[in-house]
Amino acid sequence: MLVKTLKILIVDEYLLYREGLHYVLNELGENVIILEAADFKHAVQEISVNPDLDLVLLDLSIQSINGNIALDTITKQYPTIPIVILSVSDINQDIQYSLDAGAIGYILKTSSHTEILKGLRHILSGNIYISH
Repeated sequence: MLVKTLKILIVDEYLLYREGLHYVLNELGENVIILEAADFKHAVQEISVNPDLDLVLLDLSIQSINGNIALDTITKQYPTIPIVILSVSDINQDIQYSLDAGAIGYILKTSSHTEILKGLRHILSGNIYISH
């Protein structure tokens, strides 16, 4: 049986959080390729050389650019790449804006690794997911 490789880009300025997500994402299976970007500039570079990404995990609080602008830019330039927002904000307006702008999921950074995996599996199955 051929198992599809998943290519995921983590966009978060904090190295420790990116490293922690590596452990969580590796639980999705053996064939997970994880790329990282600490800022928007590097995220766009990674996306441009990896247009076959299966998922972008985007922190809305990256310092180099307003997260909403980053989301808008990526969804306009790369409309086929699924984006999941990682955020500490549980404000309904932030969640709704992200979904309206094209994100397919919104996962709170305060979620447990079990909740993050549940959400990502739901998303990778073709569904929208919002943390509770």
